[in-house]
Amino acid sequence: YGDHRDLHYPLRRQRQMCIRDRFNTTLDKTNLGIIGASMGSLSALNTVIENPNLFGFVGCISTHWIGIKPSVYFLRLLNLDSEENKTFGDTVSTEGVIKYVENNAKKLEGIRIYFDHGSEGLVSFYPEPQKRVNEILDAKGISYKYEVFEGHAHDAKFFGERFKDILLHLVEE
Repeated sequence: YGDHRDLHYPLRRQRQMCIRDRFNTTLDKTNLGIIGASMGSLSALNTVIENPNLFGFVGCISTHWIGIKPSVYFLRLLNLDSEENKTFGDTVSTEGVIKYVENNAKKLEGIRIYFDHGSEGLVSFYPEPQKRVNEILDAKGISYKYEVFEGHAHDAKFFGERFKDILLHLVEE
């Protein structure tokens, strides 16, 4: 496989080979990126940090910086959550993710980065941790684009409305 990290990502490797063969192209930093929404944004950012030589861009739509307590998540999966359990974050998760970004920000040099969120409901909790991440990236000289969409909630409908412009921003030369 070459890079030892490929052993941890066999599906990624298979997808790359499938796209390469089907479309007769080479996937590399010049034409390969990843976009995620909500917790998928955290996954996308992590994937790029762990594979900075492979990806050229990362899009983080409505990044769920605030985490969720595992017990609350489990109760939601079982549809047993109550109103008093509907917490909007887990400070341990938030601090851990922000520290991870801080410790690995240099790996994001030369990568096109996009962040956004709306202003309604759950996403009203996102500006503070996003500001902290922005300050980390600014201090390390890492470029990124950050947008706030007034009136948008944490909802796939709004993510979809923004997707085309996000993608065009990330792939433009």
